[in-house]
Amino acid sequence: MNYSIIVLGFVIVLALSVGSAGATEIWVPDNYSTIQAAVNSASAYDTIIVKDGTYTENVRVNTAHLTIKSENGSDGCVVDASASGNGFEITADYVTISGFTATGATEYKAGIYLASGTDHCTITDNTCGFDASNHNYHGICLNNASSNDIANNNVLNNVGGGIVLYHSGDNTIGNNTVLNSWDGISLITTLAGLMTWGNYSDNNVIVHNNVSNNEYGISLF
Repeated sequence: MNYSIIVLGFVIVLALSVGSAGATEIWVPDNYSTIQAAVNSASAYDTIIVKDGTYTENVRVNTAHLTIKSENGSDGCVVDASASGNGFEITADYVTISGFTATGATEYKAGIYLASGTDHCTITDNTCGFDASNHNYHGICLNNASSNDIANNNVLNNVGGGIVLYHSGDNTIGNNTVLNSWDGISLITTLAGLMTWGNYSDNNVIVHNNVSNNEYGISLF
């Protein structure tokens, strides 16, 4: 019997189980009344599930390997930033945000914002903006964030950009619908022509998006 193969197999199984060991589901509002309170209590690899309702808050996610999703999809689960910040602000790697309507972010804020150095996140099946009175300045904004997947989102009626990448490379922007914003999808290297910040917004993949009725469709600055 080859005991080395058995030991190796055991080590692989153990390694695969470590990431999910102790992972729990946290329900909002059952376990916590707000999404932020659930995030503050969560650990890596936990899943936060949010029931239908309107949550007026600015959710800051600083725990890596965290999944935050709605129970029933974006139609019934709204995060209203209430003009005081980003709807979701992600500052950790490997975060998934799925199934929300994010609205109410103004003054150069975004419905969903990936902060500097935030990598390997998944933003999927969200609605960012809603109508002319329920919108964001930017729908989804990446700032020096790389290797993220932005997919299957509806980005509607935002004042500034629909999906905006500042100095952000190696991202995939796919199967999104972007309507009625100033810039539909924009890749920006310099800010107001001043200076470059690290990443040059290169090596991004933009594929199978519906970009319609914007002042500009896909813009490279």
